[in-house]
This record gives sequence, C-alpha cells and structure tokens, in this order.
Amino acid sequence: MKKFFRDLFSAAAATILAAAAATVCAVTASAQGQVSIDVSPSQPGVGDIVTVNVEFSSDNMDIQYAEANLEYDSSVMEVADNSDVQGSGGVLRLRGYAEDAPSVNFVIKFKTVSEGSSNISITNSSLTDMSNGSLGSPTASSSVNVSGESSQSDDSTLGSLNVTGGGQLQPAFSPDVTSYTVELPDDVTTVQLQGSTSNVKSYIMFSGGFSDIVPVEGTSPTVYSGTASLNSGDNIKYITVTAENGDETQYTINLIRGAGTATTTTTEEQSESQSSSGGDTQSGSQQGSSESTVTTAPDDMNIMKNTISSSYSAPSKGPNEDSVLNGVFPVIILGIFVVFIALFVVITWIKMQADKKRREQAHRRKKVQQQKQYAAKQMESYNRSSRQGSSGGQRPGGKGSSGGSGKGSSGKGGSGKGGGTNIRKLK
Repeated sequence: MKKFFRDLFSAAAATILAAAAATVCAVTASAQGQVSIDVSPSQPGVGDIVTVNVEFSSDNMDIQYAEANLEYDSSVMEVADNSDVQGSGGVLRLRGYAEDAPSVNFVIKFKTVSEGSSNISITNSSLTDMSNGSLGSPTASSSVNVSGESSQSDDSTLGSLNVTGGGQLQPAFSPDVTSYTVELPDDVTTVQLQGSTSNVKSYIMFSGGFSDIVPVEGTSPTVYSGTASLNSGDNIKYITVTAENGDETQYTINLIRGAGTATTTTTEEQSESQSSSGGDTQSGSQQGSSESTVTTAPDDMNIMKNTISSSYSAPSKGPNEDSVLNGVFPVIILGIFVVFIALFVVITWIKMQADKKRREQAHRRKKVQQQKQYAAKQMESYNRSSRQGSSGGQRPGGKGSSGGSGKGSSGKGGSGKGGGTNIRKLK
C-alpha cells in the first residue's frame, strides 16, 4: 500500500511539473515579438531620399499595438517633408495599431543633408497582443552611409494635364504654371482630370475628392485619370507631384460649375477636343521620354490616389474580445487541470497521513495492552509464589514446638523424645 501511494504521489508530482513547464513555455512563446528595419538605398548621395521601413511582428499571435523610439543622426539626415511620420532632433516616437494583422508597419522618409554615416536604431519598444499581454521589447539597428552628390532626380513637375467632360484649362497647361481654372456649365456634374509626371521616377497624387483614379493604357510616361464629382460653384482639386529626391510641386485646379452656358457639343468639336487632348498627352510623353526609355510605370511606383484615404490611419481600438477569449481559454483550461491535480495530490497526502496516524495509534494501544497483560501475569505469578512460600514454613515449626513443649512437661515426655535429644547432646 505504501509503495502504491508513493508511486501515485510521484506520478502526480511529475504531472504538475509537466503542466507547469507547459504553462511557462506557452507564456514564453506568446511573449516573442520581433522588429526588422529595411533601409533603401543604404548608400545614398547628399540630398537623396532614404526610405526606412520598420516592421513589428510576432510568430504566435496578432499584435494590437507597437510603440518604439527610432534614433538616427540628425547631422547626416532629416525627416523628409513628405514622410508619413514627422519629427526632428534625432529621435522619432513610433506609435501604431494593427487591425487584426500579424504586424505593425511604419514607413519613414529621410533626406540626407551631409556626408557621413548614420545608425538607425529601434529602442525602448513596447509590443502588446490583442489581450493586452506583453510581447516584449525587441530592438534592431541598421545604417546609412552618405557620400557624394545626389543621384536622384529633383524633377517634380507635371508632364501633361488635361480636363475631359467639358471646359478648358485656363491658362493653357505649362509645367511651370501651378494654378488653373476650368469654367463648366451647370449641367456638367462630373469631369475627369488627367495628368502625368515629367519624370517616370516621380509619383503623382490626386486630392480634393477624386474617385476611380486609374492609369490610362498605352501612355508613357503613364497618364493617370481621376474622376471628380462637382457641386455648384467652386470645386478646388489638387494634383501633387513628388520627385525622386522628395521635392514636391502642387498644382491647383478650380472647377467652377455654373460659370459657363450649357451647350451641345458637335461631333466635330468632340473630335477636335480629343485631338487637342491627344496632342497634350503626346507632348507630355515626349518630355518624359527624355528622362528615361521606360514605357510603363515601374511596379514599385508609389501612386497615392487620394490624400484622405492614403493618409487615413485606423483609430485606436481596444482588445478584440474574440481574440482575447481564444488566447485566454487554453490558459484557463490548463490552470483548471493543474488545480485539479494539485487538489488530488493534497487529498491523497492528507489521507495517507491520517492512515499512518491511525496505524500508529493502533500499534500504541496494542503495545500498551500487551504490557498490561504481561504485568498482570507477572503479578499473578508473584502472588502465587508468595502464598506457597508462606504456608510451607509454618507447618514444620508448629509441629515441633507443640511436641516438645507438650511432652516435655509431663516427665515422660522429657525423658522420651526430649530426653533422647539431650542424651545425644551429652554424648
């Protein structure tokens, strides 16, 4: 029985240790966050734009929030004006939420200002999962070596700009002119603005309320077309061109609905308008082709379709209840299992101690009983021996005394057994 309980206790203890180890492993696994830094280009010239991509991730669960410092050498580079993250002084504080995604990403653009080397480091980071649990404080670093003059283009001009659906640009388009007006009849509710960059490495951004921004096939450099819905009166739209080195030029187009008279355009006028539009586009293509022989926009060209949508960031959000339940439920089950095993071991140990105490008490009672029985036997034997010794000593002495005294007093007796005795003594 003792061996059985010892084996049971050992098995229970091993189970508890295994469960505890599994719990520790689970907690350790859930607390693994990583961060990576990608720098491009890593060896720019002075005046170039350097794009830094920072990604926080986890192998085990979704990240809810990431916060960290990005440190750099402000004497070598500064945050570019068109960067999504702004700051100065050599330290940027990154804060961001993930929307049920396995990573949180930041894109920071720097402009180099002098030759030299700058370390780019992630420090003081803090990552949390969807149940507000910690994913640790990962760190990472990279470097940028700036030397020589800039090799990036500073051309931030439009190569072409057209309006279709009614009206004409006033004044006529020129890359150096940045403000235009288009008068439209009141019955025109939508128009399309089309534009392309002079340099294929620049990118274009439509803002002010556009929809269906798409590239126009067969154009080089690529022409992008954006549809604008019109209200009565002024409708101000913007097209911004960002050069490869980060320089920007913004073009303003005021579409005035109701300023013109509703007219019916003839087929001939439409053909002339289309020819004029085609000429403008061709002119823009020729200007763009002087910069590069690329016939289509590069796949990695950063086309920002709308300022509002492109700069929109998800609002701060709390923990996802479903994710919290999915993450906590296994831990709860494991905890219940550990508690159950612990209670079983404790109850078994208490029972073993109670059984041991009962056995010891029974043993003590049996020993006391045996001692009592032994003492009783010893006492009985002693009493019996005492009684037998007392009765044997009285009988011989009494008989001799009565015979000697009785017979000696008669005269005969004195000469008989008593006299015989005296005679033996005389002899």
